[in-house]
Amino acid sequence: MFSGIRDLFIHPDLFFERVSKEKVNLVPPLAIIGAGAIVTLIPYIIALLYYALTAPNNMSYVGWMGLIQVFFKTFVVCPLLIWGVISFCTYGISRGLNGKGSLAIQNTGYGMIPWSVSVIASVVLSGILFIIAYIAPTGIIPIEAYSPIEYSFFYFIGIIALFWQLYLWILAVKHTHGFTFRKAATVTIIPVVIVICLTIPMQAWINTIGMVVSGL
Repeated sequence: MFSGIRDLFIHPDLFFERVSKEKVNLVPPLAIIGAGAIVTLIPYIIALLYYALTAPNNMSYVGWMGLIQVFFKTFVVCPLLIWGVISFCTYGISRGLNGKGSLAIQNTGYGMIPWSVSVIASVVLSGILFIIAYIAPTGIIPIEAYSPIEYSFFYFIGIIALFWQLYLWILAVKHTHGFTFRKAATVTIIPVVIVICLTIPMQAWINTIGMVVSGL
């Protein structure tokens, strides 16, 4: 099922050439997306459980609504919206350009691996900085000193993940629809722009709904 997944990192062109000839299997892409989504949820769940055990009187409906917001962002808005838009838009554009393949939902799902890697790396870094900040003697290294490092890392890893993901999606479209790399890039860039334009207002919309429901 997951054989050859290493090639997705070191030989992505050969990887997509191989899987495009095999029977469609959505389990590995779903596992890739699910891993990133679950890891993103873990810190919030741990925080809620900690406060539920140490300060149950401070736990409120607002806290659980926050968890619901995070759930929709990590399981719906980010991975599923991106995966769906990229898959259906590249298919529609490719068919208009006489592409030979079918819906590239499997291959574009494999292309989500940079997103999963980036969110896992971000969660790990946040955990490390949090532990270091609270282990260090009070007053020597204030926790605020770590914020610029954390934000800079998030920004850097986000940029790297975006270009890596774009490259994988181009290869996915190239091998699914029998295009040249340049033609596949032209097909892919439009859905990527659509995703960027959709995810930001969608996340803001979820935050607004959460605040309204919570009475804030």
